[in-house]
Amino acid sequence: MSAVPVTLADVIIELADRFGKDSIDDKFKAIAARKFNLGYFEVGKSWDWAGLETYGSVTAIPVVEATATLTAGSQTVAITGAVAAWKGRFFRVTGGDNLYRIIDASAGSITLDQPLIESGSQDVEIDKRFYFLPPEMRRLIAFDNLNDALVAMDNEGLRQTIRDYRNPLRQHPFSINGTDKFIDDYTTGSLVSTGGNVTFTGTDTLWLANAYPGDIVRFGSNNYRIRRVEANGTIISYNRALTKNNGAYSIIHDSPFTARIRGEFKESRVIPFMYIRYVYDLVHDDDRLELTPDARLAALDFGEAYLSEQFGKEGWETKLLKAQGRLVAAQALAHPTRPAFRQFSLLVPPGMGR
Repeated sequence: MSAVPVTLADVIIELADRFGKDSIDDKFKAIAARKFNLGYFEVGKSWDWAGLETYGSVTAIPVVEATATLTAGSQTVAITGAVAAWKGRFFRVTGGDNLYRIIDASAGSITLDQPLIESGSQDVEIDKRFYFLPPEMRRLIAFDNLNDALVAMDNEGLRQTIRDYRNPLRQHPFSINGTDKFIDDYTTGSLVSTGGNVTFTGTDTLWLANAYPGDIVRFGSNNYRIRRVEANGTIISYNRALTKNNGAYSIIHDSPFTARIRGEFKESRVIPFMYIRYVYDLVHDDDRLELTPDARLAALDFGEAYLSEQFGKEGWETKLLKAQGRLVAAQALAHPTRPAFRQFSLLVPPGMGR
């Protein structure tokens, strides 16, 4: 094993060495992996590690306009064009003051969260206000428009183009709301996996529209995290499969945020954004750590401290302090060595003309 762990197997071997174990039994391995993953998660969410910055997008769709006959006091509306995808959207009479949430939808009919106040034949609108975001998103970052975010510099003939850090407050394309209470687990079709492989394939699956980065794929007694969806029948996982599977599965959406997009659109529009994601549990021996080498060592120290506490070892508190110190050092080392913009302290002391 290298001095810095690269895989879960490396982590287990190092923890066994620190605990003086000549052999690794299944019980120690399971507990060590669980405690290390706790530390790994803590280190991952403690800092905006550059390696965890990634891209996402949502497609804003236009308001649907229709005509419907409304009955005051009823929560059901028969409406031409209604589809199941309308579930969770908002319904209103065009130009009206009352807004209803659609709590169920099927072909030609919708059910509202409140009884209708209006009645008669009305022009109505169906508005999608909230959009599902990747469950792996920890913190939203605005998407840089490179035309506005780059600065050309010429210093004694040395020309370079760098990011403009003079205005760190960039407008986010939408606001973040709570989790979506209208989203359900997806279990349609069947899933095939092979041991040690990160690619899961599906039959009769529609994963492009129903699976997202950070979702949990569960089959057998194991959970795996989705890294990306490449096709309706192809998922790439953060984890290698422990076992072979050919059959039932579940995709579980892990408390994703929703986006409230500003404005209404006359046509569909793709809105990009950047975000910092989570790190997830390592499952297979060959699953790889994603943080910087210094951060990996910090996670290892946290795992040792948690494992010492589990086994009732004296001095686990000292080990925890050591882990925290290593984490602070890893965060400091993660700063760019030549930042594009640096603010220098003023030479005029406070109170002296300031």
